This record gives sequence, C-alpha cells and structure tokens, in this order.
Amino acid sequence: MIVRNPARASKNRMFDNSPMEKELLDCGAVTITVPVLSEFVKLRLAKLEADHQRGIPFNEAIGNDSLGLDIMARGVLQDWLATMFNQYDQIAAKLLPAIEATTIKPKTAPPIGEPLSVKRGAKVNLTN
Repeated sequence: MIVRNPARASKNRMFDNSPMEKELLDCGAVTITVPVLSEFVKLRLAKLEADHQRGIPFNEAIGNDSLGLDIMARGVLQDWLATMFNQYDQIAAKLLPAIEATTIKPKTAPPIGEPLSVKRGAKVNLTN
C-alpha cells in the first residue's frame, strides 16, 4: 500500500514517480491519500488532550460528549474519519482476507441534487 500524505508532501516528494513506487504499483500496490486535517481541529484536539493530560483517540473525541469537543470540530473530524474509512473500504481486498473483504460494501454519496436513498425519520412510528 502506498500512502500519500499531502500534509507531509514536502518531506517525501522524492518518492513520487520513483522507481520504487513504480515497482510497488507493478506488484499490485494500491494508493490511498490521507486527507489534510484542519488546523482548527488539530488545535481543539491538542487543547483537549492537554486539559485531560492524555492522548484522546479520534473516535473517543467524537463519541464522548463529556470531553466537550467543540461541535464544529467534531463534525469536521467525523467527516475526516469517514473519508479515511471510505478509502479503506475501497481497498479492503488488499487489507483483509478474501472472505472478509467481500462483505465490505463501500458507501457512495448520491450525486449532488439527488435525494438520499433513505429519508431521515422514515422509520419513525407517528401513529402511536
């Protein structure tokens, strides 16, 4: 797997289009790109970790209301994680055994202007 990290691109540009990269691609390697995480979110997470005097995993920062992560930072972080995991889903066959990889179904966003396939609140029972 080739991991591209635009936030660190200046330090690893020497590998772009290199013989090593070509060899990896010839061997069937896949490429993912780590999305750039907003400085706004990084600063909020750093403050949260300093306040709690421990490292805080992203999923805990999103899911634990008692930590008090800013709602905007939480939304941006949640979107960043969704983008990362969507890329992992796309290359599941390279990361997981074949049987488990076949069960992964990547989610696709509907085209702009198209309604979502499931209407929010459609399963709510309004008659009782």
